[in-house]
Amino acid sequence: MLNINRACQTCHRYPEDELKVRVETIQARTAALRNDAMDALIGLISDLQRAAGAGKSDADLGDRPRALQRRAQFMLDYVEAENSTGFHAPQEAARILGESINLSRQGQIAVRDPGYKPEAVPAGMVTNVSRMIAATRSAGPLERSQRAAQRFQISCRQANYSAVSNPPAVIFTG
Repeated sequence: MLNINRACQTCHRYPEDELKVRVETIQARTAALRNDAMDALIGLISDLQRAAGAGKSDADLGDRPRALQRRAQFMLDYVEAENSTGFHAPQEAARILGESINLSRQGQIAVRDPGYKPEAVPAGMVTNVSRMIAATRSAGPLERSQRAAQRFQISCRQANYSAVSNPPAVIFTG
């Protein structure tokens, strides 16, 4: 953050030092959680590669591990595209990264046990995530990042996190 006065203090009337510490703390926590989500995703990808190296085909593994990998990657990319390292909506960024970690770990279990049935996904999430993924495929990288960031900011405003102690299970709106 180059200029706290212009970036934050137009709306947030707190001392510059306090704002700087808050931003650094939130961003450090979000970056650590993001790194955990990346590690979990890399773990799933490594397990898929090892399974392929051991002679297992996608047909042997079923659709679940790859579907879980795609969803986990999308959730991680979604937070990355927002580009504030969690500062604009730290609770929502943490929730999404936690979901990414959970999906990656479920994918790892599904690689090892093709009969594994992941826990239920909240109603509407699969459809809305699939629709968002499809909508971003036709766009360029910059446009995809901008769309994801806009969606993230809109969902956070709709949720009014300053007044909500338990964020909603689904943020994706049609």
